[in-house]
Amino acid sequence: MNNLNVKIFLSYHKPSALLKSDIFVPIHVGRAIKRERTDFEDRWLSEHLMGDDVGINISKKNLHFCELTAQYWAWKNLPTNVEYVGFMHYRRHLNFSGETYQENRWGLIEKEYLNADYIKAFGLDDENIRQSVQKYDVITANKWDVTNAKSRNNYDHYATSDPKLHIKDYDLALEIMGAKYPEYKNAAEKYNKMHYGYYTNIFVMRRDTFDKYCSWLFDILFELEAKVDISTYDFQEARIYGYISEWLFGIFLTHLQATTDLKIKELQRTIVNNTDVCEPINICFASDDNYAKYMGVALGSILTNKRPQDDIHIYVLDGNISAENKEKIAELSSIAPFTIDYLKIDGKLFENFPLRGSNHFSIVTWYRLFLPSILPQVYKLLYLDCDIVVNTSLWPLYNTNITDNYLNGVVDIIDEQNCERLKIPRYVNAGVLLLNLDKMRQDNIQEKCFTYVEINKKKILWNDQDVMNAVCSEKMEYVDSLWNVQITEYGGNKSDYFRALASQAYIMHFVSDKKPWKGKYSKWDKYYYKYVKLTPWHKDIRRYYKSRAKYIISSCLKTIFSLENVNNGEMKQLRILGIRIKFPRRTAVLRNECNDLRYRIDKANEQLQELIEQMQKLQKHNPDA
Repeated sequence: MNNLNVKIFLSYHKPSALLKSDIFVPIHVGRAIKRERTDFEDRWLSEHLMGDDVGINISKKNLHFCELTAQYWAWKNLPTNVEYVGFMHYRRHLNFSGETYQENRWGLIEKEYLNADYIKAFGLDDENIRQSVQKYDVITANKWDVTNAKSRNNYDHYATSDPKLHIKDYDLALEIMGAKYPEYKNAAEKYNKMHYGYYTNIFVMRRDTFDKYCSWLFDILFELEAKVDISTYDFQEARIYGYISEWLFGIFLTHLQATTDLKIKELQRTIVNNTDVCEPINICFASDDNYAKYMGVALGSILTNKRPQDDIHIYVLDGNISAENKEKIAELSSIAPFTIDYLKIDGKLFENFPLRGSNHFSIVTWYRLFLPSILPQVYKLLYLDCDIVVNTSLWPLYNTNITDNYLNGVVDIIDEQNCERLKIPRYVNAGVLLLNLDKMRQDNIQEKCFTYVEINKKKILWNDQDVMNAVCSEKMEYVDSLWNVQITEYGGNKSDYFRALASQAYIMHFVSDKKPWKGKYSKWDKYYYKYVKLTPWHKDIRRYYKSRAKYIISSCLKTIFSLENVNNGEMKQLRILGIRIKFPRRTAVLRNECNDLRYRIDKANEQLQELIEQMQKLQKHNPDA
């Protein structure tokens, strides 16, 4: 095995797709500068990257020196046994594969994601890189033709390509270089007149050449820093020394080519368009063993539609899910990677809690009241019912601003009745909830929910959904209804509204007891079984085909033969191949006979009443009668 000691530093300034190995060293540039970052960004950068702010460093100069703060750190702090030193960016790399790929106008090979396929395609594994670099003294990016940017040459490119570059600054750098290192004047004049240039500060050098380059470069830049006034420059203009270093690198390389016999290799450059690393999407389900497979289908739909950069972390409030079902859930990693933690809840804590609404509810539904305390390390959580399927990445929902709220959710299918019943201004469906666990902990929402249950047991109809709405209604907001399209075969003041959204649903939620897996065919079942076939429970799809076949056969038979009530139930109509035959219903005949008898009784009562009145009048005039 080739043990050549090579270190290639990749400059990062934010959470991004990691390229990390024995050779590749991700480094956080400008760590010494206090920037506005989220807790997640701070944690990610400190956990995954070394910083450029230790040892001898210029980390605080990063706003002006850009990725050169990493280069300076390596120059001053790397041990002497490192034989090659290189620099790339978090999303720009060299192509070590030996293959030639199509480039865009900027001389870059574009790819969407940094993943295993990307690493393989461009030979970015340690062994291949060691074998490649040992043959050369310097490896850098291919020369790029500046006429692609409508510049005449490298000097003109600095002068005209971007208003944030000021040619007077570059002229001053050239003046300083000429005074300190006159042997470089010819290389500078030649390079400035060339229309091909070496850009982006990407290279790998033998250690002695790297040390020589850094000594030369920083000597020029530090004197330039002392002489140039950038007090009026904006954020982009102030990156002056990083920009100028790209031109100085070209001059240094041109000088090496003219004055030495060093072996210099040029390689294509790559660029990754999508490198963002988002904070983990923390998702929670509550399930017992009966619902484990349906939770598995829901998880399968999430994994099918996640973005490559989505980091899915699943928490399961575990109502005694079997080892067999847990193994099947683990198999879903074949769709996409995820992490999962099972959290045991003592069901006895909820023995005296009401369980109403519908027979498909179990005591597990109450478990989510414990979320603020059982997940103290999680500040934000997306709670999902098991009877859902997800048709898109959950990141846009998870990334919703929830700073001032306890929770966000979608308006409930029967919100009007529930708002009136509980006397609250809004009511969300609890099947999809974005929870601000930090704020819930701060305001003791868990304790308030338990207290509400004790006081209002008789008022509670929809279990913990009622409780969370009642306690949190003043600090919760509605989100787009597509995030919880509630489908039911029953009615509800918003049932038609949600049915109209079904084909566009980000999340489809089967809210009634008539679930797709019950074997009663519904036109909504296809949205569920679309994902069943991707899971270890794929054989269940036979139930769908069976129920669908029954429905189709039944529909066909109805077009051939049917027997139905007509004329407001007075008649039966038999239809055979389009021929209609009507006949009285037996119940209708009996009803007519009863009506006739009731009419006769009413008439007899009237006659009897008249006779009584006549007798009363006769008695009044003749008391002895």
